[in-house]
Amino acid sequence: MGSEGEISSNPIPASAVPPPAPGLTRRQHLLLAAVLLFALALRGAYPWGQVRNNPMYANLVMDSAKHDSWARSIAAGDGMPPRPYFRAPLYYYLLAALYKVVTPDPLVGRIAGCIAGALTCYLIGRLGVMLAGFRPGLLASVMAALYWPFIYFDPELLTVGLEVLLDVSLLLLLLAAARRDSPLLFLAAGIVWGLSAITRPNILAFGLGIFPWLWFVARCGARPPRRLRATALLTLGLAIPILPVALRNRLVGKEPVLIATNGGVNFYIGNNPRSDGFSAIVPGTRDTWDGGYNDTHRIAQQELGRTLSEKEVSDYWYGKAFDWIRSDGRGWLRLLFRKFGIFWCPVEMPNDQPIWFFARMSGVSVLFWFGFPVVAVLGIAGFSLLRSQWSSWSLLLAFLIIYMATVVAFFVCGRYRLPIVPVLIVSAAAGIFRAVELARTRGARSLRPYGIAAALTAVGLGLFTPSLSNFNAVADATGYTLLGMHFTRPPSGQKPDYRRAVECYRASLRVMPADPRCMLGLAYLLAASPDDDLRDGVEALRLLDRADSMPSLAATTRPCKPLASK
Repeated sequence: MGSEGEISSNPIPASAVPPPAPGLTRRQHLLLAAVLLFALALRGAYPWGQVRNNPMYANLVMDSAKHDSWARSIAAGDGMPPRPYFRAPLYYYLLAALYKVVTPDPLVGRIAGCIAGALTCYLIGRLGVMLAGFRPGLLASVMAALYWPFIYFDPELLTVGLEVLLDVSLLLLLLAAARRDSPLLFLAAGIVWGLSAITRPNILAFGLGIFPWLWFVARCGARPPRRLRATALLTLGLAIPILPVALRNRLVGKEPVLIATNGGVNFYIGNNPRSDGFSAIVPGTRDTWDGGYNDTHRIAQQELGRTLSEKEVSDYWYGKAFDWIRSDGRGWLRLLFRKFGIFWCPVEMPNDQPIWFFARMSGVSVLFWFGFPVVAVLGIAGFSLLRSQWSSWSLLLAFLIIYMATVVAFFVCGRYRLPIVPVLIVSAAAGIFRAVELARTRGARSLRPYGIAAALTAVGLGLFTPSLSNFNAVADATGYTLLGMHFTRPPSGQKPDYRRAVECYRASLRVMPADPRCMLGLAYLLAASPDDDLRDGVEALRLLDRADSMPSLAATTRPCKPLASK
């Protein structure tokens, strides 16, 4: 594995880790830096286009709005409510620090997200260099820079960009620590692991892959005392960021909560008889962030007949989920398989708003051809050619499998699978160069495993593809309806634009004529608009009559309903 990127075809011993490679040349450093700047330019162009073309871009919703609210409260010195954290705290505390140092403006967080995303592209390249050489690493960095879901999510005030940055850093540090048998790097890897855990706790499950890899594959120092030292340092590093969070939860909540208390609610969302595997709403609760939070507490306390602590509420929902799993094992297995299909679905499954509808407003969506289907097919095919080097790649493969399992166990949407994408990208880049090498030295027949793996992956993705015409129609209708609601009730300080609201509602009905939510919104405007030219009581009554005859809103307005019907 030289620095020029050739991937050796000789099997690597099972105890091997990526061997030391020659240091990068000045030219190679400059090329990777150029990709970083290219990634940053793309990520800067995206929000700039959104600010110009998307009237809702400044209107934060759901998780983004809550992170902004918490960060403002922390930056102002008010802190968080005196109860255990409901969600892992690192992201919104970092956002609060930015607000405190710069200014409490979401644009600051968006810019920081773009910078972090560009840095992630660089680190993905370095991971590729470590495992496969410079040229595959450079290609991996370019692929990450062009991967459009990264470009979409990096400027959002969401945890996922920080998750991906920390998880790629963790993989890099673990491989470097094992290669050098460095106590300091093992400690640093543990700290980064802990930071990732207080961003999204399900990374803790990766311990099921890290520790076996450390003892049976990496074999640090080849002696048990060295492996024991590495294990201890990694565990110590993991504890350093987590312990202050756990201690704070204990002091303010008077109960043991390691990181956050949203686990039970999230587990029930993805494991109940009415779950579709992707909708982030507990049945019977409101679909707003605060409404859902309050309702999940109210329901639990009413059923048990007493006031519950945060941990007790979480335990209640865990209990309800496991009760259903025990009572309907077959139904749960069907749902589990369905969530696996959603995880590998070629489209980006939305969580709070239709992703592609708003992404294309950026003005740079013409570049958005490189997405999950390409990465998944090339990444899985790449692993088929790297099987002789399984020990070098085993840590990444373990991460992919374990992280996917933690997502599928709860519920799935497009952003929740982003942390596995760097693994697929690095495998895809290495596989491309390995395929070229094999074709040149052994002929096209040697690529049969690569072609078979790619074909099988493509077929599998096809089986999990929703009806795209229906999916896009529902997504577009949802997007136009959200715009109509925005123009009707804009943020404070802005005047309603009823004419544009009517145009949006009519556009929604053109792509999805049977959407009762849109009918009701348009009927309200036609009946109550202060603009005489827009009022039309006859059409408003007709729309109300049609809406009354439609099925329930929940059955017709979910952006992901086509997949649910498969």
